[in-house]
Amino acid sequence: MKKDADAHDDQVPNFFDDVYDHLSGPELRFSPFWLGTIFTFCTFLVVFAGLLTEWYLHVYGAETVLKDLRHFNLNGEYSVPAWYASMLLGVSFFLAALTALFTAQEKRPFAFQWGFVAFCLLAMSLDEAAGFHETLIDPLRAAFNTSGALYFAWVIPAICALLLATVVLFSFFLALPFLYKVLFGGSAFLFFSGALGMELVGGWLLTTYGEHSLLYISGYVFEETLELAGLTLLVPSLLSYIRRQFPKARLVTA
Repeated sequence: MKKDADAHDDQVPNFFDDVYDHLSGPELRFSPFWLGTIFTFCTFLVVFAGLLTEWYLHVYGAETVLKDLRHFNLNGEYSVPAWYASMLLGVSFFLAALTALFTAQEKRPFAFQWGFVAFCLLAMSLDEAAGFHETLIDPLRAAFNTSGALYFAWVIPAICALLLATVVLFSFFLALPFLYKVLFGGSAFLFFSGALGMELVGGWLLTTYGEHSLLYISGYVFEETLELAGLTLLVPSLLSYIRRQFPKARLVTA
């Protein structure tokens, strides 16, 4: 009789499950693949608009009815590309902060390092939007009499900060699964090759060939493209890492 009663109970709908099903709202799910595809398309549009802007300004000059195209200039500090890069950094900060919280909640190692990564991404997002690093150029240039590759003198403290971050995150990076060594390492390589590597090259090109030379313009277009490519790779990589490492993680509003 007990077995029959148990079987009957299994067939009776659970009241609380039924209520939960009715109260459950819509879900918003993010696929790393589709998110990466969307951001890749958006990055392509931003870079294409920047290239079109450079071509138009070179052919027709800035004093035309379309002079506001300068807002799509890839080298502009207060422009659509700068906003887009800041947004990508902001999304990356959010995902890295979530990873740090999930890591700490499950008492896994490297929660501090994930928090450090999140802090760095937030700082870079703010700087990209507000251009704080630009205020360092003139004082540092005057103090150290820099020119050539160090013409944009803000790279001096930036390189020091990058070396410090490398020391802090070295063991953390080595402990990552191989796939994420490749993804995160590739993202960092692309971004910093543009942000610092090409900034050094750009300083030399500017002082050697001039601000309006084709070589200097090509240099900063390549620089910004590398930065955006690195950030475009980072966002879906972070989302994929969360999905694989914390498959049961959920965001609940209360």
